[in-house]
Amino acid sequence: MSCSTASAAPSAEEMQRALDTHTGFMESLEILNPLDQAAYPPDFAPPLVAWEPSGFAQEHWLVRVELKDRSVLAASGQPFWRMDQDTWDAVRALAVKQPVRIHVTSFDGDRPAALGETRLSVAPDPFDARVLVQRIPVPFLHAQDNPGLSRWLLDDPTTLEPPVTVLSEMPHCGNCHTVSGNGKVFGMDIDLHGDKGGYALTDMDRDLRLGPDQFISWSRYKPDQPRRSMGLFTKLSTDGRFAVTTVKEKSFFIPIDHVTYSQLFFPIRGHLAYYDRQTGTMAALPGADREDRVQTSPALSPDGKWLVFAGAPLNQELLDAIGDRKFLPANGRYIDELNDLYPYQFDLYRMPFDQGRGGEPQPLAGASANGMSNYFPRYSPDGRWVVYCRAPTGLVQQPDSELWIVPAQGGQARRLACNTEPFNSWHSFTPNGRWIVFSAKQVSVFTQIYAAHLDEQGRASRPVLLDALAEHGAAFIIPEAVPADIPLRSIRIDVPAPDTTS
Repeated sequence: MSCSTASAAPSAEEMQRALDTHTGFMESLEILNPLDQAAYPPDFAPPLVAWEPSGFAQEHWLVRVELKDRSVLAASGQPFWRMDQDTWDAVRALAVKQPVRIHVTSFDGDRPAALGETRLSVAPDPFDARVLVQRIPVPFLHAQDNPGLSRWLLDDPTTLEPPVTVLSEMPHCGNCHTVSGNGKVFGMDIDLHGDKGGYALTDMDRDLRLGPDQFISWSRYKPDQPRRSMGLFTKLSTDGRFAVTTVKEKSFFIPIDHVTYSQLFFPIRGHLAYYDRQTGTMAALPGADREDRVQTSPALSPDGKWLVFAGAPLNQELLDAIGDRKFLPANGRYIDELNDLYPYQFDLYRMPFDQGRGGEPQPLAGASANGMSNYFPRYSPDGRWVVYCRAPTGLVQQPDSELWIVPAQGGQARRLACNTEPFNSWHSFTPNGRWIVFSAKQVSVFTQIYAAHLDEQGRASRPVLLDALAEHGAAFIIPEAVPADIPLRSIRIDVPAPDTTS
């Protein structure tokens, strides 16, 4: 969403006078942002108010913000309006104690035609992060075949400055990125010259130059055994010493030619391994290295003592269905039909990590044996909670995926109030643990980024849109909330082309 100036509209005062004398019926107008009862960080830039156009022939809008002793009026010729700084300062002063109401009225010419209302509050905790996110064209195969079209952005939602493009014109296929909890180590899947196991791993800096010395390859893991390792869903320890990933994997993959949900994807074979940057060791993680099960989607606790991962028994029917192929054709079927044809569910397990020595995994109570698929766990920075995705089946791009929270040792799981409809996934915590950022499709079929507040009891607020990370025609995925003082400003892949002369 942007805030370009539209054609001339009636003044706000004229529209308010027409509204004051109107006595007829008005339709309901849907306000897209802020969602009703959404909570904003106190240090955010002035918010964008956005709504669904009603479709009248001559449509203009009146926005009214109700403060304690006055109302702020604004006219708009487009279905959005950016709050000015003075109004936002007044809203912040009031909304920490009581919600502030915002009314939007649609006018058909000079006639009030539709009315919507929303309320926003301001949370007590700042948003102490920047958001590193990947912007990709859709559908997925288009992005995969054209890696140079993807961009990685670093957004500071406390300002109205546009996000910084830290990486563009990618020369290799690259996907999941991650940053250690202390913000000092950067990791990213990057295929180098056909090596699907290529992984960039380096200390954070203002200008990252990823040369050969900054890469490891998960293909090094037991290369004499069948199945090469690509490394799926890699995560770093808080101190950046360890990287944990899925190796010797086989994935069930069906690309879908559709912009909303463009793939069915989940591993159906694989176990966990780790890389120790201090010793250069790459080894299986004992306890999560079983060949009769799938072990994937790991997350390390902030103190490095524990690990949670998604696990499931092998499904021979799915292994036989895909065989040696890299993917199956969708044959005109979309995600719901494919989910019905190929159901698969994961449970979460908890086990000691112990600097790679591992231990015996146990089902995480509340996030296992619940008749659902549970995946993508993330620890809160204080180690008290695990927030994870839950859906009827599958793992990536599930329309019914929701964010749930459970105590880190297991217990009663709860659905978070920040969930939108449909699709909620790819979440991470800000360093202070009081905000989560995640991908959702509440406003558009093109995935966008939201933020929601979490209190001491792990209760979430309604979310707010990070409107700088919202664009028609592109999906914004894998938002990593990194420390606000992170120095990153650019990434360059500095790997020479292979020698083809010999």
